[in-house]
Amino acid sequence: MKNITTVLRELRSERRRTQEYMASKLGISQSQYNKIEKGEKPLGLYKSCTVDLGVVGGKTTKIKNEEIFTERKAKKLYGIKHGDHKIDDYGINFQVNAPPVAVYKKNVGWELNGVVFADKDSLGSTKRWTVSLNNAFHFIFLKHMRLTWRVQANYDNRIQKYFYLANQISIGFYINNHF
Repeated sequence: MKNITTVLRELRSERRRTQEYMASKLGISQSQYNKIEKGEKPLGLYKSCTVDLGVVGGKTTKIKNEEIFTERKAKKLYGIKHGDHKIDDYGINFQVNAPPVAVYKKNVGWELNGVVFADKDSLGSTKRWTVSLNNAFHFIFLKHMRLTWRVQANYDNRIQKYFYLANQISIGFYINNHF
């Protein structure tokens, strides 16, 4: 299997691009790009990402107001049976975190937070897994202003049948506005 630096070099050569051209598109110097191709400098995106896989000690869901079962005419809500106050789930958790990082020059950034949880009873059934993804693109302008487009996708079969998708666009003022 080829490592990523070999693939980068081969793709650049196939497309007849120079290191100077690639560096200018990434907003870095040619010597910095050369170090990336040689594997001497890690890619900015990968050096700040974390990927975690582990056994989760517990995911607790509580319902404090018992009247909600009567109001909704339900015997079970969020996995909790009528008469119970909480449920503890144990299982496997997979989490990916990429804090805001510049992806194009210094003014365009990206961030990601994703969590997949499978409780001990649903390891073999992906339809019962809980998924939460939060993906954002940032554009810095006027030194202290940032435009953000955030897409959130959530799925929990105890709450809804399908993925819940939300888009948010925001503009904010940041004193320390960089990635």
